Amino acid sequence: MPDRTRRGLLCSLGSAAAVALAGCTSDDGADRDRSEPEGSEVPDRSERWVTATRTSATTLIPHRAVDEASADRLELVMDGAYAITADRELFPLWLDVESIDASTYEATLRDGLRWSDPYGRMTADDWVYYIRRIHQGRENWAGSRLAAAWAGVEVERTGELSFRITLPDPNAQFPYEPALRESWCLPRGLLEPYARERDREGLENDSDLTRLAYTGNLGPYTAERWDRGERFVAARNDGYYMRNVADLSPVWSEAPYFETYEYHVLASEQDRLQALRTASVTTTAVPPARIDQFRGNGSVSLYAVPQPTLTVLAYNQRANGWEPFRRAEVRRACSMAIDKQGVVEDVYDGFAEPVHTFQPPWSVWDGADLTAFGRQAAEEGRTPRPCSPTRSATATATTADGCSTARASR
Repeated sequence: MPDRTRRGLLCSLGSAAAVALAGCTSDDGADRDRSEPEGSEVPDRSERWVTATRTSATTLIPHRAVDEASADRLELVMDGAYAITADRELFPLWLDVESIDASTYEATLRDGLRWSDPYGRMTADDWVYYIRRIHQGRENWAGSRLAAAWAGVEVERTGELSFRITLPDPNAQFPYEPALRESWCLPRGLLEPYARERDREGLENDSDLTRLAYTGNLGPYTAERWDRGERFVAARNDGYYMRNVADLSPVWSEAPYFETYEYHVLASEQDRLQALRTASVTTTAVPPARIDQFRGNGSVSLYAVPQPTLTVLAYNQRANGWEPFRRAEVRRACSMAIDKQGVVEDVYDGFAEPVHTFQPPWSVWDGADLTAFGRQAAEEGRTPRPCSPTRSATATATTADGCSTARASR
């Protein structure tokens, strides 16, 4: 499951910046930023946004969605609990959560959240039942991907719209971890017939669940069509709850700003890029090696989208590998010999940056004591910079023990 920290609403809402977008370097929705849209000018509505992707959703069942493509589709029709901004602040969507102490949290739902008929209002009872019977169900009968994250956690309804979460051990990082942040929810009325009998097959074949016919006003769009392996189409949700939330930017007042939001699956990279050239899709990923084909094309706008991934280019991963690589000094020497800026320019076409640790820049540890085993750092005497999870499209780096790492685009 993808990290939803910066997966957001700009493209799905259709902010002014997103409406003008013709193409970008991300895929499967990574260009969306789930922080609040900037500015106060309400954009004009557009008819259609179409993203060409290489992979199809595997499921539309929330607790089973482990792949990014499935999460992308679900996020169009259900916002989820909350998001985390680039400043590491919680941005409430369906609910807000407050810390009572290091192991206890109180979650409070927004008033006015509704499932589709006949399920009625979203309440704390829905959440407590969902957590207990799905995430914490006996022998994980429902196949929840978050079962381990909820193990040992106690949940208790404290009001019609509030519930308490008590962790087995103190954890001040709880709101940032997947358990609640990556949870959607399902109406108790839909779940009960299957949860009583632990009937996974019955649940996964429920027509309301598989058609996303229960999502009410809970997301900017409602599901209209899903052709497995080909297309997902969502239509503007006229009842979207966020339009009625006070103290938000006026941009939210008419959100979303596309009449339909679609994902088209085109497995061939060539087919995706051709669809972009002919404007039959709005956006798709453009690999660094293909960017020159689109530079100067007035109908396509290119954006280098930050990526959070660091990829290890490791030495000596085999027991029968070259024996000298078993020594850290040899690995460090190789890292000194590798021209990482050259790798950035020649392999990643400049869409990368060298970093020297896996430590994020907002960490209390700033990397000042780290020895940078890298050619440029050694020549220039630079202090290694901690990695930035949202800094660049791609990056290469070297760890302290001499293993090379790279932040790679999709």
